[in-house]
Amino acid sequence: MFTERFSASVLSVWSAAAVVVAALAGPAVQPATAQEAINSPAATQPSRGTWVLRNQVRYLEARADPRSEARDFRQLTIWNSLAYGISSDLSASFELPVVHRSFRDGRSGPRDRETGIADLNATLKWRIYQNDFGPIDTSRVSLLGGLQIRSGDSEFTSDSYDPFVGAVWTYVHGRHGVNASGRYKFNTGGGTRFNLGGGDGSADALLYDASYLYRLDPETYTAETRGVWYAVVELSGVYETNGDNELMIAPGIMYEARTWTVEASFQLPIWQDLDHRPESRFGVVVGLRLQF
Repeated sequence: MFTERFSASVLSVWSAAAVVVAALAGPAVQPATAQEAINSPAATQPSRGTWVLRNQVRYLEARADPRSEARDFRQLTIWNSLAYGISSDLSASFELPVVHRSFRDGRSGPRDRETGIADLNATLKWRIYQNDFGPIDTSRVSLLGGLQIRSGDSEFTSDSYDPFVGAVWTYVHGRHGVNASGRYKFNTGGGTRFNLGGGDGSADALLYDASYLYRLDPETYTAETRGVWYAVVELSGVYETNGDNELMIAPGIMYEARTWTVEASFQLPIWQDLDHRPESRFGVVVGLRLQF
């Protein structure tokens, strides 16, 4: 059953890709004025009555003991998100991650493989401040709140219902964009089996992110602008109340139009102090977003 769900999710990603290709041949569009980075949140949201479908393929390699090859992990996640604009300042989103993971003990021997559905996220985002001080310039603050919901898959779930709260700030001026956020997750259960990437263990977790986006092209917007290229650099950290702390840096590239976006980034650890979960070695993320 889980293999069928995984295959269906892969098909949804390729279906979205086909829509993006078709959009390239469509009429000119204006890029969004407040961009969201690849791996971290922004104080932006769908306008009222608008849906945003987002699919990402995330690959992560990790190992439990950096001094050996014990517990060598490879994990591929199809991360599916659907957001809806309830009002001009309030939106809701739902996230469903489908995961395929392989691992082994030691340097050789067969690899164990698992496929299933990780815990789901339901989120409300409420924008409490907005100052548009230019045609494309803006400063915004939003509050976040939601619930991580047990999937029921014994290999990937924390088997609990975990609330989280947070805030995010976005600033766009000219060719520059900055986002900063913090989210606190209250873990009420025993945690997932391996807690790859952090935040899904038995301890509470603080997720902290910052991102910088620079508009590569065009230098200025015109009526003929079809879309915008951005260079992206992100810092994404997870601190858990058991003392574990990890910070990743992720350079990336993004092409953003009014109704769709393509994105890619490469993640590397720059700080790791972990005793209770595997250390990340590197990650790769590619994604598509569609607005309708």
